[in-house]
Amino acid sequence: MKNGDGRTAWPVHHQYSSPLPITSSHHLLAWPITHHRFWRIAAATAADYDVRIRSVIRDSTPLLTEEGWREVPGWWEELSTRNSALKSSHALRACGEERPCGGKPVTSRYTARGPEAEFEPGSRGRVLRNLLEIRSVREMDRRETEALLSATQRLIDETRREQRFTANDICRAHKLWLGEIYAWAGQYRSVNLAKGAFPFAAAEQVPRLMQELEYGPLREFTPCRFVATEEQAHALAVVHAELILAHPFRDGNGRCARLLSVLMALQAGLPVLDFSGVRGQEKARYIAAVRAALDRNYEPMTATFRRIIERTLSSQART
Repeated sequence: MKNGDGRTAWPVHHQYSSPLPITSSHHLLAWPITHHRFWRIAAATAADYDVRIRSVIRDSTPLLTEEGWREVPGWWEELSTRNSALKSSHALRACGEERPCGGKPVTSRYTARGPEAEFEPGSRGRVLRNLLEIRSVREMDRRETEALLSATQRLIDETRREQRFTANDICRAHKLWLGEIYAWAGQYRSVNLAKGAFPFAAAEQVPRLMQELEYGPLREFTPCRFVATEEQAHALAVVHAELILAHPFRDGNGRCARLLSVLMALQAGLPVLDFSGVRGQEKARYIAAVRAALDRNYEPMTATFRRIIERTLSSQART
């Protein structure tokens, strides 16, 4: 459905049809190879799989790091002076105030307040408090990467062709990935987050935003069965952008969003998406696309995913 200004309007419904029951005919692994090109069957080499899957989980690809935002000249300064102009944006609209999050102090690279803001003793404020008592950034990066690799494999195995993703599916994916590392894994954050002058949605608004994601973009675009590249790119772009803007978890939002994109792409018959090219100027375009999505302009993000799809298919053709 379209609003008067031509933008998609997603009503929040009170009833929701459950996805199809798990059967072998609906499971990703049951698809004929000519249709799903599932990486474990179709990828030419283990190295090809390794490159693709690690492009999903590595921190240097399109995660919204503080350094990444700053690759866009003037981004911080512009946001600082345009709060009133951005009232229609997700971040400020969710707070219901012109001042970021109602004037409450928001905290920089993920500056935060509350229990989730605590750091592991002895980590010099560099590692979040965790169940494994890890204090080294390098060790934590290694454990998170290994856990995400395992979670990605399991979710690919479990995802069904006709599955309509829900907010609970996203929480479960986050829990499956980080559940053995952080006590808050899979739970909506209870702290406000900001990157410099850019506030994400207030924590108390996250449940509502995730409900809107479920009954809006996820209902409209999953199961992702689109055939044309442009339709695939648009579906991936809208869901990815909205999930990034909601930023539902204390940490790991970018990687979780890329993982969901991979699962949607598999439903559409694409190989595992290759995000490795999202760096340098392409990463700056990605960040600008997130910015555009604040006003539900998804064209820049659609263009980003179009290039990701084309690069993925080109890479597969060379193997």
